[in-house]
Amino acid sequence: MSIQLIDRIRAIVEDGAMSRSGLARAAGLHANSLRELDSPGWNPTADTLRKLENWLANDSDVSPMASPEEIIAEAPNGRMFILVDDEDRENEGDLIIPAQ
Repeated sequence: MSIQLIDRIRAIVEDGAMSRSGLARAAGLHANSLRELDSPGWNPTADTLRKLENWLANDSDVSPMASPEEIIAEAPNGRMFILVDDEDRENEGDLIIPAQ
């Protein structure tokens, strides 16, 4: 089962559907948890596999886009954001890094 799960996760990243760090965060892992995903010797912990499997089963269709309310709630925690324009506008983004 874990080989199939790892293959599915690798396919998501290879297809460009999500970045490694984005997928890790979405699954409730540290952003660097999937850093070695492409390595043949990558050996994830049982907890990592469990969180990835739960994410695939339950939350994989959740958009990585956050609502303004979610951004405002996370800003005091220092979470960085990229705010992007609509596709029909300038098609650019702004990096926001909250500070004290």
